[in-house]
Amino acid sequence: MTRLEPVSRQPSMGESSTIRRRTAQAEPGALLEAAVHELEDLRLEVVGRSASALWNEYIDRYHYLGYRPLPGAQLRYFAYAGERVVGLLGFGAAAWKSGPRDEWIGWSREQRHRNLHGIVNNARFLIPPWIRVASLASKLLAMAARALPAHWVGRYGYRPVLLETFVESERFTGTCCRAANRTCVGQTQGRELEQLRCGACGALFVAHMPPAAGQETYDLSLEVNLAVAHYHLGLPFKRIESFQQLAGMPLPDATQWELVEQVADSTHPLYEYLERLGAQQPLVYQDDTGARILSLIAENQADPPPERRGTGVRALYLRSVALCSRWSIVGECRTSVSRVL
Repeated sequence: MTRLEPVSRQPSMGESSTIRRRTAQAEPGALLEAAVHELEDLRLEVVGRSASALWNEYIDRYHYLGYRPLPGAQLRYFAYAGERVVGLLGFGAAAWKSGPRDEWIGWSREQRHRNLHGIVNNARFLIPPWIRVASLASKLLAMAARALPAHWVGRYGYRPVLLETFVESERFTGTCCRAANRTCVGQTQGRELEQLRCGACGALFVAHMPPAAGQETYDLSLEVNLAVAHYHLGLPFKRIESFQQLAGMPLPDATQWELVEQVADSTHPLYEYLERLGAQQPLVYQDDTGARILSLIAENQADPPPERRGTGVRALYLRSVALCSRWSIVGECRTSVSRVL
């Protein structure tokens, strides 16, 4: 029996998703103490795929809530002063229901359903602990409020009209939010209760969320199925996004990338084991159809055969599989391989 190395435990619902990635880029830097007007070239940069893992690592290591994929449509920013990272911001889909917010807006349930996408939630905001710059937090929040609408239009094709932020009152006072010209509209009751009104009689019921529900937006099974759909079935993330939009459950391609990247760490030990297994086998077949066809074309052009009833070359797709009888999946492929070889 072959033993695999133990895989790190997946977070249960309600826990943050731990990122195992630890790089020198996200290590604590030198202490920076200054006034905000003394910072040179203070700017926000939208996080692309190349910087996605680094943004996740910063949030996982230094934000008190840890990392979890942002829900729905999203934008993330690095804040730089020169070449130094001085802040990180993440914006995602708005809360489905929020009593104080909905009362402040004054919309009906139907209006909220139609227009909720116009609200963007500032889900993550981090200034690394070694950055101590007075008024930097309010400055970055104000810069993000000005920059986000145009970036959102460029990515999603519509302009949001409202930003919302939830402040944990037991931990923070919201001073930087007020300094950035944001309005406090009230105190929420958290996510432990959901109010459900009967559409027939109008009676209002209160349902307690089950303990297993937690805070996670996406289940592990979704992450796995996204990976299979993209890398095994060949569906582009943009196409999956279109399917989700048609079903009324938005899942932007950026979110899909985050989820697949997150689940990849769990399968890496298996990949390393299969790689070692393949290297130890006497025969490994890897598809080289393109090279064979090109060489056949050259031979036929140089010396055309008298009859062309068939070339005897079959295109076969295999993912570098080791011919090892211990794996049933290889046994299923053995017949096809032997015919070509």
